[in-house]
Amino acid sequence: MCTGHDVFLKVFAKECKASSATATRRHQTLDYTLKEVETNAIQIGALDAKYKSIAHWSPYGRLGAERVVFDVTASTGHINTDFARLSLSSHSGFSSIRANVGVFKGKWMYEVMLGTKGVMQVGWATNRCKFSQEKGVGDTPDSYAYDGNRVRKWNLNTFRYGETWHPGDVIGITIDLEEGCVGFYRNGKYLGQAFNNVKIGQGMVYFPAVSLAYNESLVANFGATPLRYPVEGYQPLEAVPYIELCKADIMFDWIFNLILLESRNEPTSTAFNNSQSPSRNISSYLILNMILERLSPFVTNRYIIEACMLKKLLSFHNNHEIHILLDLFWALLEVQQIHECLEYLVSAIINGYRYSNIACVDNNTDLQGIVKDCLSPSEFSHTINFPAVERAAPESSSSSVNFVHQKQYLILFLSLVQHPRTRIYLLQHTLFDKVKFPLLLEIRPILDNDILEKRIFPHLTVYSVITSEAFQNLKSKDIEHCLSELESYHHMIMDTLIFQDEFCRKVFLAKFDLFIKENRSHFNPVRVGGVGEISGSQQASPLPVILCFFHRLTSLIRIQYENMINVLPISFFVDSSCVSNEITRIGGVVSHLSKTFEREIAQYIETASSMNPLLKHVYILIDGLIKLYSIGAHKQLGKHCAIRETLEEFANALEEMDELESDDPETKQVIQKSTEVLEKELLCRARQLAWINSTVLTASRRADIYWLLKLLLNTLDHASQSGCLFGFIPDYYIESCLNLCFAIRFYFGTSNSSSNVSHTALTADNDKECWDLLKQFSTFIASHFADERVANSDLRDSIAQALASLVSNPETLKALEGISINSRQKMITSLTAPYENRAWAQSNWILLRLWKGDGFAYRYTVPPNMAAKVGNTHANKDLLSTLNYLKPCPSQLFQNHLREYLTLNRQASNAFISSLLSQLNWSFSEFIGMLQEIQNAANRPEKVFIDSRQLKICCTCFDLTLALLRVIEMIATINPFLITKPEGNDLILTQLCTMLNQILNRVTVPTGCFEFITDLDIPGLELVAHFPIVTAVAGILVALVHKGPQESHEIALNAYISDASFLPSSLLFLSSKCDANSSKGSTRKSLCLANYEEVSAEELEILEETIKLVIAKHENLESSKSIEEIPEDEMCTICYANRKTALFVPCGHKSCKSCISMHFLRNQECFFCKTVLDRVVFTNSDEVLYPKK
Repeated sequence: MCTGHDVFLKVFAKECKASSATATRRHQTLDYTLKEVETNAIQIGALDAKYKSIAHWSPYGRLGAERVVFDVTASTGHINTDFARLSLSSHSGFSSIRANVGVFKGKWMYEVMLGTKGVMQVGWATNRCKFSQEKGVGDTPDSYAYDGNRVRKWNLNTFRYGETWHPGDVIGITIDLEEGCVGFYRNGKYLGQAFNNVKIGQGMVYFPAVSLAYNESLVANFGATPLRYPVEGYQPLEAVPYIELCKADIMFDWIFNLILLESRNEPTSTAFNNSQSPSRNISSYLILNMILERLSPFVTNRYIIEACMLKKLLSFHNNHEIHILLDLFWALLEVQQIHECLEYLVSAIINGYRYSNIACVDNNTDLQGIVKDCLSPSEFSHTINFPAVERAAPESSSSSVNFVHQKQYLILFLSLVQHPRTRIYLLQHTLFDKVKFPLLLEIRPILDNDILEKRIFPHLTVYSVITSEAFQNLKSKDIEHCLSELESYHHMIMDTLIFQDEFCRKVFLAKFDLFIKENRSHFNPVRVGGVGEISGSQQASPLPVILCFFHRLTSLIRIQYENMINVLPISFFVDSSCVSNEITRIGGVVSHLSKTFEREIAQYIETASSMNPLLKHVYILIDGLIKLYSIGAHKQLGKHCAIRETLEEFANALEEMDELESDDPETKQVIQKSTEVLEKELLCRARQLAWINSTVLTASRRADIYWLLKLLLNTLDHASQSGCLFGFIPDYYIESCLNLCFAIRFYFGTSNSSSNVSHTALTADNDKECWDLLKQFSTFIASHFADERVANSDLRDSIAQALASLVSNPETLKALEGISINSRQKMITSLTAPYENRAWAQSNWILLRLWKGDGFAYRYTVPPNMAAKVGNTHANKDLLSTLNYLKPCPSQLFQNHLREYLTLNRQASNAFISSLLSQLNWSFSEFIGMLQEIQNAANRPEKVFIDSRQLKICCTCFDLTLALLRVIEMIATINPFLITKPEGNDLILTQLCTMLNQILNRVTVPTGCFEFITDLDIPGLELVAHFPIVTAVAGILVALVHKGPQESHEIALNAYISDASFLPSSLLFLSSKCDANSSKGSTRKSLCLANYEEVSAEELEILEETIKLVIAKHENLESSKSIEEIPEDEMCTICYANRKTALFVPCGHKSCKSCISMHFLRNQECFFCKTVLDRVVFTNSDEVLYPKK
């Protein structure tokens, strides 16, 4: 039987003699050994060899406090710091801060770990340096800095230096005050001497200092923990606890020796709770108590935790032994000591995980075998299932890589959270409060081109990536497999934290909700006094971290609950314990909704109270995921995918360069050098895209997005069927739904960019599930395009933009046409609501896209006047105008629905067309008014600045005019009787003819403002040209006068030439016969549409016939008309063309019938005295002209 003395001898075999039997002697042995370490540490050979990289630290040449942190009183701009004052994030244009310790003699260094890769200047500065929002470290005398973003060094002047840095890099900053030199290191690689003229001597004290641009972040290490890449001969700014480290190393060895001894004897039971060997248990406890009594002062030292304890724990491969150590700590240490120890340990694990280098693959690594060895059988059986991953042979296109070090840290962290008491404490006080737990879920991307080229994608060539089809194939199955293993650890950690017990799940949900709130408010931080000192996770997490957190949690819930949950019930949203009342809902404020629908929600509140607790918690998690996606995950996906657009630009530029030919040797040399630069940049972007395709845009990520989108659509459809309770859905549900669909189409599809939507992966042939999902999405958008239950105007605009995107793409339009007929009719009804008291521009644009491609000379993607412009861009390019540059895809199906609806509902048709004409009159009038102002400004002798906003508004009004004209053309084509024979509104045709004549007169008169502005070619007004507006008017004339039934032709023709503003010369502007008029001395020019390839020969022939028909009719009318002399007192004082025939009641003023008819379409006040009119009657009878009965 093993006695307590035997145990003591086995644990302290090297430090004690066999005769040391008494407890007193045992204490003396421990104390003697530790005293020997303290008095003669260097002579302990084993320890000296183990810590030979740790130089003896000396405080000589250093001024300041023992603990080195950033000095919040010595900063400029707005900087947020963490609770330790080591982590920084900037929230102003350019912020600077220095540390609280300076050096004047010796060799010193510190490190910064980059959270972002933007503009930052890190280095040294004296306390006499005065920083500002414009000047940072290196921009003032006696300050020296390095910026890896711009690859420059700074000391008043700037020179090229160093290498490009990336997020996650560790930058070492050294200063030699013996020689007056400053140098920098990147991940341990010396970048060369940066400065050799550093002033030294009396009064020259240098402090660590950094400057950060907006949204940049870093973490500094002044020596509180071991430096990642120490440089021989240089000391950290904070003292190294060398003696304490040696003592702690010995004591940890003793503890682990005892744990290993006990676990070998009792491998299947708790080693210190074995009733069969009580004497040995007591002896072990007494020995451990003796050790921990001496070790306890060291377990709260960050340096010792990371340099000693963490390294020893990483060498353990048995979960059981780590749990024994945790049990001992909780039993024998003070509560505050174990709390600090765990906080520092978890912080060290997260930092080690994030900044560890990538190792080579061990293709024989067995993930399940490793985890099974680390977990007990019961724990292993309760872990989630591993995803099925096929092990592929290493590809020729990529070298094998793995994340061995990252796995070690994850295994250790998993062991910690598997321990119940430790898990509870970490969740309550550490993981989201003192450290950023989501950082442990991020897989840090490799952006260093050298590593990507030499170790990961060494065989990529220009010709293998030159085509856009190759972009999707840039990936590595080896990397995907390695990451799938890493994600399996993430899943087990998340599963342990959330689903092990209900208490931990509640704590996690509370912390998760707080995490979301803090990151949601990141863009509106509250700052006081320039520097905000905030604790732990209150600093917003970077977008890549949010994306990884989103995917890990989504995939965990998807794997476990995909077959169980396919919709969130409406009772979940009416229960304030599930969704906070502070959340804005689709229908508005919760208090108003609850009061309005109190009776309807009563039964659902009762249902929510009896909901299964676990299911309810999963619903809350899913709700949080939807928030998380809208907060930052979608934005980060867009950033990842933007590289595809950049890659495509480089590929196009390279193709253009290959087509250049020249016989001049110098030109050939320039072309060759340019080609080499483009090829280098192309391969650099291709490697980055290959990494993104292998780590971010994978099949599992796509499955996450697909599952969440399907769940969202089911939830929204279910809620919509509940009637008024649809308003209780949070507004971010629709926003996330729109973004998720966008991600499925463009980020995870085959199209290279969101701006190139002529291709999509979602087709019925290659992906039926996603095709059905797209149809479900289209049904929701079409049905809720103008849903009155959606109170938020911004949300309605988002839905309208989604519908505009759907009708702009042939494949998505096909899906939209495949929805039910009721949904299509509902969409048409919403689109044709009168353009009054609502945002109508988007509705009109959607109708325009349904028509574009069928209109007169309306098949172009870029207007002819823009085709010759460099870049084909203009100053007014928003989402809708961008979509308008896509290839036309008209829909005959929706045109038929529009014709049927307007024909069967003549009252709605009249209201819609009248509103179209009213808005057309407004937009064109505003456009012409602004052109006149610009013309007047341009004619002034002095230089006048034209506001760019005025140019943008002018261009917008022109855009609106064109769109309205084209929608009128569509209506006139599908059923001209809607305009020529409207039932109940005889003024529609008259108003339209007047508008068409006024537009032609304005844009064709040679001395007018339109001609003047188009000749100037003003930047910002590139869209303003004759062709688009003249062809739109021509299309309407052709539809009314040439196409359709003969009866309609006659009505339209008579109304057009009878209008007082009709001028034959304006119409002839469209005809080639104007050339003859010009030769006879006429100042009018002809547009000559025959010169435009956008106009077909058939369209030219039809237009000529229409012009001939109109001119002939006009000549016949003029020849038969007798000239009537109108007395001056009877002439209309508005148009001075017709006799006064309309009398205003009650004011008694008069005008002609045409003028008052046009006026009453928009106004009910008298022209002259502004009196509100009751009615208008004819002067020669009692017939009422307005209002119509």
